[in-house]
Amino acid sequence: MTKDELRSILNAWDTLVLAKNDVEKMTVHLHLIIDIALNDPEKTGWRAAWLLDKINEANRGVIAPWIPEITANLMRSKKHGKKRQLLKLITLYPIRPESEMLLLDYCLSILSDSEDPPGVRTHAMQILYNISQSQPELKEELLAVMQQEIEIRESPGIRARAKKVASQLQRDLRKIHISNLPQFY
Repeated sequence: MTKDELRSILNAWDTLVLAKNDVEKMTVHLHLIIDIALNDPEKTGWRAAWLLDKINEANRGVIAPWIPEITANLMRSKKHGKKRQLLKLITLYPIRPESEMLLLDYCLSILSDSEDPPGVRTHAMQILYNISQSQPELKEELLAVMQQEIEIRESPGIRARAKKVASQLQRDLRKIHISNLPQFY
């Protein structure tokens, strides 16, 4: 299949749904789908990112080698749908140390930008939590950010995810504090 044939499939919802149902066939063209997801205009790129998510659901780990490239290209995306799909894919894999600060800044900016819809914001929250797993010194600050999201956001989805992340952070912080207590034998 050529890149143009794949674009034709991605631009027609009926054939896109058929492609989603035949992920084994689409996995063969993974490099083309990723190229389109990252480099094509927003509509086609978003649909390719959506198809990547479906391929990844059927074949866990198949897109792992491309996560650094997906992360690097995330910042170029302006459309919410494509951003949401790329962030979702990133949440499914460990954050590489070289990408942590880039994603930390990006996800914090998403939370401070009221224009991003709930789907984008909730995936950003999850990425921030994932980063805090390797950067425990961020947990208290991130907890404050989540508590602010719970208080100020109107969306039930954002509040629910912020509560979940806040709960995880509180549990993590309790473990850290308990492990720092002196041991008496």
